[in-house]
Amino acid sequence: MKTIETLAEDQPMTTMLEHSLQIGVGFGNAWFSSQKEHWLCWLKEYGTPGVYGRKPNSGRSCQFIYNQLQ
Repeated sequence: MKTIETLAEDQPMTTMLEHSLQIGVGFGNAWFSSQKEHWLCWLKEYGTPGVYGRKPNSGRSCQFIYNQLQ
């Protein structure tokens, strides 16, 4: 999470993608104000079902998931 916390809130390419797909901040029921906030909350709730109904204890760490996104 420390790496994500160092990222800037404003990510122009992410904003362009959100606008072209009409998802994320400003669209639908997005409760987050940035993808950074979204990502940090997702990681914080990783060991629980969270808002996405994940399967806790899947054997995959937050670090594994982060590395898959690299």
